[in-house]
Amino acid sequence: MAGQSETGNLPEKQWSVVDFLATNTVASVPNYWIKKIEDQFYCYWPEGDKDVSKKVKKYYSPDSTWHFLEVRVLKQCDTYDETRRYERRVENESNTDIENERPLGRGRRKLKVKRDSNFVEDIPPLPKIQYVFNITK
Repeated sequence: MAGQSETGNLPEKQWSVVDFLATNTVASVPNYWIKKIEDQFYCYWPEGDKDVSKKVKKYYSPDSTWHFLEVRVLKQCDTYDETRRYERRVENESNTDIENERPLGRGRRKLKVKRDSNFVEDIPPLPKIQYVFNITK
C-alpha cells in the first residue's frame, strides 16, 4: 500500500515522537524502530546505554540487547530537529501540568473588588468581641 512504511500503518516519515507507556517518558526515535503488533505500537530502545542520542541520530539498527517497549506515537516528522522541538514542547507541557495540579478556571481566578465612587475607606475597624464561657461539671 502506498504511503505506508514497514512499521505498520505509520506514514512514510522518518521520525516519530513516542510516549513510553510504562515510564510515561517521551523520546524522538527513527520510525523503523517502531513496530505495530495487532493494534498496539512497540518501540526498540537501547535502555541503559550511554550513547542513546547518538544511536537515535545516526539511525542505528536495533539489536537483541535492546528493549521492546509499548509506546503511543504522538507525532511523525520529516526531520530529527522537528521531533526534538516537539519532544521538548511535550516535556515542558508535562512539567507545567505537574507543577500546576490545581484546576484552573472561574473558581481559581482572583476576584477584582469593585468599589463605587462613594466608598469610604476611613471606617474604623469593628471592635473585637470576647467570649467568656463558664463550663462546670
